[in-house]
Amino acid sequence: MGRATPLALCLLLLLAAAPRPGGALKAQVRPGGQECFGETVTAEEIASGGGETARIEGAFFVSNSAHPGTVAAQLYGPGGQLVWSQAQLEGEGHLNEAAVGAGTYKL
Repeated sequence: MGRATPLALCLLLLLAAAPRPGGALKAQVRPGGQECFGETVTAEEIASGGGETARIEGAFFVSNSAHPGTVAAQLYGPGGQLVWSQAQLEGEGHLNEAAVGAGTYKL
C-alpha cells in the first residue's frame, strides 16, 4: 500500500462559468505540511451559465525536489463534501468538475 501525503500544490485554479482569464496561484508547502486554496461560486454565476453548469477548472504542479515521492489532492464543495480527488500525484494534476452549488470550493 503506497503512502499518500495530504498535500496540495496549486499554481492555477480557475473558475469558469464562461471562459475568462485567470490568475496564477503559487505556494510552497513544506514536506509534511498542507496548503488550501479557495474559490467562490456565486448563485449569479450558476444562473448565468446559459444552461451550462458552472465548472471548477485547474492545473497544479508538484515539485519532486521539494517533495520526494507522491502527494494527493482533494477538492471539497461548499458543504464540505468531496467533489474530486486524485492520489499519488508525481508531477502534475488537472481537474474540471461541475460545481455542485453556490459557495466556496477548497483544494
